[in-house]
Amino acid sequence: MNRPIISQIVNIRDEAKNRRTITVKCPQVARKAQPGQFIMVWIPGVDEIPMGLSYIGRKYLSFTVHIVGEATKALCQKHIGELIGIRGPYGRGFTITSGKVLVVGGGTGMAPLIPLIEKLIANKSKITVINGAKTMNELLFLDKLRKLHERGKIKLIISTDDGSMGLKGYASDIVKELLLKEEFNEIYICGPEIMIVKILRIANKARI
Repeated sequence: MNRPIISQIVNIRDEAKNRRTITVKCPQVARKAQPGQFIMVWIPGVDEIPMGLSYIGRKYLSFTVHIVGEATKALCQKHIGELIGIRGPYGRGFTITSGKVLVVGGGTGMAPLIPLIEKLIANKSKITVINGAKTMNELLFLDKLRKLHERGKIKLIISTDDGSMGLKGYASDIVKELLLKEEFNEIYICGPEIMIVKILRIANKARI
């Protein structure tokens, strides 16, 4: 898998401010990919960048791009039908567990947690999801998560730093308050490093 597999873009969806989900047809990689793994995405003539997977199907893969630089801008300027290169999957991926679990996504970090949530649901885990972002315009996959919440598949907590939607405060603060009331067997986190460090310290103190 050292050479990129040339793959066609089949769908593009705007998720939030400066964030777009791109779906490609690439069964060679999709068949092997697991939640938490990543792929290398080659934008011809520009660069190759790592991307987490926000959807894993039998033939199709999706990744959610935050426009932050030249490569991500070029990627988000692509159109349906255009070609990009895919290598992977890489990384160890998440360990799927049962019992009562807490899933915490910060900003674009919510994206690779979506396939994990689907696996945990299939595993009959009891799932609480914290979807956090700086502001409501940066929250990802709200519709999907709300539908799962309404169907009783997950318990959803929304938080924003500025209080524009859901609870006001950092996701790490919400975790700290939640652990005073509930016990969890495992916590999964993806997001900014500072958020991960804070939640790691909270989890260590709670012996999770």
